Amino acid sequence: MDSNDKVIPIRRHVPARELLLQSFHEVHDRIDSLVWGVVDAAQRDDERCLGLCDDLRSELSEWNDICLSCIERGLLANDDEIRHILRVPFFMVSHLELMFLYSRKNGSQAAYYRKEIQATAPEFSQLQARIVSLLTVGGGKA
Repeated sequence: MDSNDKVIPIRRHVPARELLLQSFHEVHDRIDSLVWGVVDAAQRDDERCLGLCDDLRSELSEWNDICLSCIERGLLANDDEIRHILRVPFFMVSHLELMFLYSRKNGSQAAYYRKEIQATAPEFSQLQARIVSLLTVGGGKA
């Protein structure tokens, strides 16, 4: 018996197109809600801000996996722009965390850091909207 006979190929399960799109939009909505939750918590100097950032990272990881499945299904183009856009939100979460921590450490500059946090949320939403706009559904846009 040849050793190649024992190799079992592992294939990643890619869900049906409709389920994939539904998951895509559900996670997208949760991310949007979490981003604004982080902003709200940061504005109130609420300790939960950091926990919300962790939750946001988890949702982004799930969204990233869904986007990769969309690429496999041909719903998103497999190009450098998509790969770049998928990495940026993780950096933005770190930026939100740092601004929150700086605002707590340096009370005299807290207003500046909170303003920076407030400005990051729309950028986050615009980045997500860019991916949604690149998602093709039956030849059209989602």
